Amino acid sequence: CALTFSSLIYVVVQCGDPGKPANGQQLVKKGFVYGASVTFKCDKDYTLRGTFAIFCQENKEWTASVPGVLVSAYRESQCTAAEKRIDNSDIS
Repeated sequence: CALTFSSLIYVVVQCGDPGKPANGQQLVKKGFVYGASVTFKCDKDYTLRGTFAIFCQENKEWTASVPGVLVSAYRESQCTAAEKRIDNSDIS
């Protein structure tokens, strides 16, 4: 009776670090390997533009690009109002 062994080779498919949006965070689960996901969260007063989660595919590419982050409308209106007050105070 002869025993034979097969050699199995496992190749780990890994995507590169997709990066993080400016004014946001990258939340990684299971690293950057095939099937893993990366989710994105904005800092306070910012709004995410794009998909909040991407997945590493077999072809070593992510399912989407890193989303953008926008300043919230409330914060934009505050900045605009403050700028107008400063501009008006400079007028003599």
